[in-house]
Amino acid sequence: MRNHPAVVLVAVLLSTLALPVSLTGASVALPDIGRELHAGLAGVQWVVNGYNATFASFMLATGALADLFGRRLVYTIGVAVFGAGGLLASVAEGIVLLDVARVLAGVGAAAAATSASALLAGAFHGRARARVFGVFGTTIGVGLAFGPSIAGLLIEAFGWRAVFAAPALATCAVLALVPLLPESRQPHRGRVDWPGTVSFTAALLLAIFGFVQGPDYGWTAPVILAAFVAAAALLLVFVRVERRRAEPMFDLALLASPRFVGICLAAATIVAVLVPLLVYLPSYLTTVVGLSPGSAGVTLILLTAPTLVLPLLSGALTRLVPATAVTVVSVAVVAVGAAWATVLGPHVGTAALAGPLLTIGVGVGLSIGLLDAIAIGSVAPARAATGAGMINTARLTSETVAIAVVGAVLASTTGGRLADPGFTGGLRTVLWSMAGLAAAAAVAVAVLVRRSPAPTAPTPLTPVRRAPFSTVGVKRGPFLSRLSWRVMTDTAQRLVEIRGGVPPRRHNARTIAALTGNPGCTRRAVLDSAGVDKPKLAERIGFPARFGQSRFAITRGNAFEAQVKADGGSELLRLVAERLGVPVPAGATWTDLGGADDLPDRRERSRAALIGGGDEAALFDHPLLGLEVAGRRVHLEPDLVAARLAGRFHVVEIKSFPVIDGQADPAKVSAAAIQSAVYVLALRELLAAEGHDPDLVSPEVVLVCPRDFANQPVASLLDVRKQLLVLRRQLDRMARIDDLLADVPAGFTADLAADPATLTAALAGVPARYAPECLAACELAYFCRHEARGHTTALGRPVREALGGIDEIGEVLALADGVRAPDPERAEAAALLRAAARLRADALAGNPS
Repeated sequence: MRNHPAVVLVAVLLSTLALPVSLTGASVALPDIGRELHAGLAGVQWVVNGYNATFASFMLATGALADLFGRRLVYTIGVAVFGAGGLLASVAEGIVLLDVARVLAGVGAAAAATSASALLAGAFHGRARARVFGVFGTTIGVGLAFGPSIAGLLIEAFGWRAVFAAPALATCAVLALVPLLPESRQPHRGRVDWPGTVSFTAALLLAIFGFVQGPDYGWTAPVILAAFVAAAALLLVFVRVERRRAEPMFDLALLASPRFVGICLAAATIVAVLVPLLVYLPSYLTTVVGLSPGSAGVTLILLTAPTLVLPLLSGALTRLVPATAVTVVSVAVVAVGAAWATVLGPHVGTAALAGPLLTIGVGVGLSIGLLDAIAIGSVAPARAATGAGMINTARLTSETVAIAVVGAVLASTTGGRLADPGFTGGLRTVLWSMAGLAAAAAVAVAVLVRRSPAPTAPTPLTPVRRAPFSTVGVKRGPFLSRLSWRVMTDTAQRLVEIRGGVPPRRHNARTIAALTGNPGCTRRAVLDSAGVDKPKLAERIGFPARFGQSRFAITRGNAFEAQVKADGGSELLRLVAERLGVPVPAGATWTDLGGADDLPDRRERSRAALIGGGDEAALFDHPLLGLEVAGRRVHLEPDLVAARLAGRFHVVEIKSFPVIDGQADPAKVSAAAIQSAVYVLALRELLAAEGHDPDLVSPEVVLVCPRDFANQPVASLLDVRKQLLVLRRQLDRMARIDDLLADVPAGFTADLAADPATLTAALAGVPARYAPECLAACELAYFCRHEARGHTTALGRPVREALGGIDEIGEVLALADGVRAPDPERAEAAALLRAAARLRADALAGNPS
């Protein structure tokens, strides 16, 4: 189907504006709804709680369904269900039907919201995508910030039903554009975590039911007690389910990090203060203070406006003070604002509320986006998307439960009617409780973030630099929270599309060494990040790689490795110990960490084996290690043995090239040293991430090779300190894959199913940095050399630099022959070329001067 980017943008922005307005706008309508439908507080609460609970609960499931069955399909269904729920709410004659309609609308909103970002990502590429997502995020922020004001104006003009009818009518325009939207889905389909989704959703809804209906039924009523008990039981089921899943939607292992827990606590506390105020303060202002719905909505702008501008300031503050300090201060500021807001009363004016509302808004605004960046930086890069999803789940759950709890308190103090007497006292009690909660949370966050080491890989603290799409300056409410996580996965989705429908080819030390040997090559970085099988790609386009081992050499190498590792690695242990000058330990263990291809299982087994065991002597074969390359965590296909002797780790490399008379091929030894440095660095990062001293991994690598063409092994020591320094520098120099993809043409593919002409044209659109040394390291080198014919890059960097950066060989020859006048900046290079040409001519003529 033809892509219509402008149509996609209009449709997504229209629906994106409608979703948050339906949440924050409904809160302004609650007093009018209660009066017209003769509903008590419990029934009115479900208008907000029903929508928010199903929205929060179904986001993870609908996101997975969109990847499975198509983003446009799930988006269309979501928009239609949301619109149907809104229309049903606008004509409801009873509170029960209205609540059902809102629950239905929440499910539709979840489906539409999770698919919207994926549709934008598929329609826009490069820098246009970044700009579009900036507009997308701003639209969400505008809807959340000005939803109460818009709703107030609609209520004054048309009545409360217009709050639900207007967003629903907007979806009709969106549905008319659906046929022009492109379809896309995840090529490698995963599974929806139905057990986790069902148990989590049911637990959340039962808990909310208990809080909302408790004041009516009585807190000791059997049905209320049963609801809380069932919610707790289902929560335990959810935890049990998530622990057993290979790819859980909620990775409980991340909660082992105090830093991550602290950031999640900060996020949950802030929304627990903000969102209930957005829901219940409009009712107080209209029923007790006597403001009109429109004036009440305008007053709430004092609370929401700072969230649109302050995130940019928080990014600047992190350059002066630690980001965690800004986080603690933001929670404390929210606590101060909540305590200050207790000045409210029946005769309070907007001027008196301006101070506390702005203070709370400032605290919220300082934390937006910053919390996500810190949370993501607190976990391993490979688990960044999971970490983002968890902090957003914490937000959504916290705000949903907070709305229900605050409603229960107000129902108890007002007798089920949001009016004085009782409303002022109840709201003040809530505000003091919020202030105490936020103050305690600020202390807890300060303690938790200080207990954890800084992340092993530096994480930019301004989200616009971290994510491929900017959402800085936008309120992360119940919509942007989940959408920010979805946006983070767009890079991975793009890489999957580049690779095509085949499993990714994993990195190993050789590929990392080759990549860091030429860090400026965008083509190799993109193909390696996508896991493209470059040998097959080179063969497909007619330029097969001409290096590598013969079948005989591979067989011989495998046989030598098997011999060295025989008998539980006893011979290898002896060689390593003797070379290190330590006694051969008795009782050393041998652990093979290879085998099954389940990455999470292999990663966890490798981590547990390498970190556990104390100082006991051990050999670990094929441990799965990771390294951050171009801003992404990659797994290294293991080709090493890690030896733990005398309290230190040594990387052991087994190679099949011979050591003759104590000497080996320098080129092969150099290559082995570079590859070993990759493993040393990865092993050091693993120890550092677990709180251990990375220097426990020795820079001295044990190289085991056959001696004098025989199969008798001999061990040598390689000091890879120099290679480690070079490797770190080159990895730091590499651009993030997010930034590289922004300049890759839309539609670029390396799918081996495509025809050679398409692949050749696609590769030509991605810049390469060819040099003659690539021929010994890169599978696509012969294609790149052919592509570079006629250019000085084909002669190597030293020659190109000596030529003053002249690009064309034809221009070099023309300057040497004097048939072309040089530019002023190339006059010196031209003079040298003419002199060299004269010397060559004299030498050929037999007249050397």
